[in-house]
Formats: sequence, structure tokens, C-alpha cells
Amino acid sequence: MHLMAVGGVHIDDPDALSKLAQLEGDRWLADDRRTWTLYRSATTAHAFLHAWNVGHAPEVPEADRQYWREISDLPLSCIYGDGGYARFPVADDGEIVLDAGSTRPEKIARAEALGFRVPR
Repeated sequence: MHLMAVGGVHIDDPDALSKLAQLEGDRWLADDRRTWTLYRSATTAHAFLHAWNVGHAPEVPEADRQYWREISDLPLSCIYGDGGYARFPVADDGEIVLDAGSTRPEKIARAEALGFRVPR
């Protein structure tokens, strides 16, 4: 579990995928899982969770865990929401944030209510 940050929604939170699904829909979550499983797509929440887990495995020295993206060897960019419109960058500490410029104001309000940070 993340230790460096407090607040927000983090990729390693037990309910992170559930919160994303509350925002993007259950179909999105199923598609995200399928796209990761079949194609190893690096724009899925499952890819980021996999990368986080690989980069924070017990055998990875604590000092190297900050390089979790590189350790995973996946070309990570951001998590794509339903239809690829909303963008969710994942910070170095694992926090999932919503890019305010990638979505509508009503989704921003719902995201904030679920605990996501939305920088403007």
C-alpha cells in the first residue's frame, strides 16, 4: 500500500478500481480488464495496477520503488476512461488524478465526490 501520500485515490487502494467503475461504469471496468488481459494495453487501470505491484514487489529494493514505471517495462501514459475521453494520469506516488480538460464538469464533480483529485 502507498506510504508517501495521504488522501486522494491511489492505484494500490483496495477500492481504486471500484471507484473508477463508479465513475466510468461497470462496462468500462470489464472492457479495461479484457483489454489488459488480451492485449496488455498500457492505457488500462489494470496495467497501472500491474506495474505498481511489479515495482513494489518485496524483492525490489525500497530505494528503487520510485521507478515502478520503468521496472514494469510497460509504455504507461495514463488510464483512459470510457470511450477514451476522460484521462486519468497516475502520479509517481500512485495517486490517480482526473485531467479536468479531458472531461465534462459533471464528471469532475462526481470524481471529486468519490475522492479523486482534479487539478485545474
